[in-house]
Amino acid sequence: MQLAGTIAVVFSVLVLALQARELGKQSRISNQVAAVSADRDLAILMARTSDVFIRYPELRGEFFDQEPQLSSGADARLRTIADQHAEMLETLLNTTHRLEPYTVTQEEALAFAHDTLASSTRLRARIRENPGWWPPLEPLMASDDSADLGERAS
Repeated sequence: MQLAGTIAVVFSVLVLALQARELGKQSRISNQVAAVSADRDLAILMARTSDVFIRYPELRGEFFDQEPQLSSGADARLRTIADQHAEMLETLLNTTHRLEPYTVTQEEALAFAHDTLASSTRLRARIRENPGWWPPLEPLMASDDSADLGERAS
């Protein structure tokens, strides 16, 4: 009787171990599906964010600090573009931070965000005007500001 009980316990432990292994596989598959979905969603968001420059090519140079200021009518569009870029960068940083199997590494996302912030005075100004709206971008702004101060002191 005791032997049968021991065999039953060992069998139960083996079944439990197999179930845990299968659960781990399912969890990995789920994470990969989430990463693919996040990648698709982020690509759509980035395309929509960039589409405005196809519709209004004159705004691209102003937004990315390549041309002098445009008319005041363009200002509202540029503020909206800055909002969209901030949302896109925040989504990118959150996605790479939360999804381990995501195709873009967190370092790549941070480098892209730094480059985008560095290339647009309007984007930086919009983020500064609205503290707390895009929390993942605020530390990048602070690190960019301190880097600018270091370069000016040199």
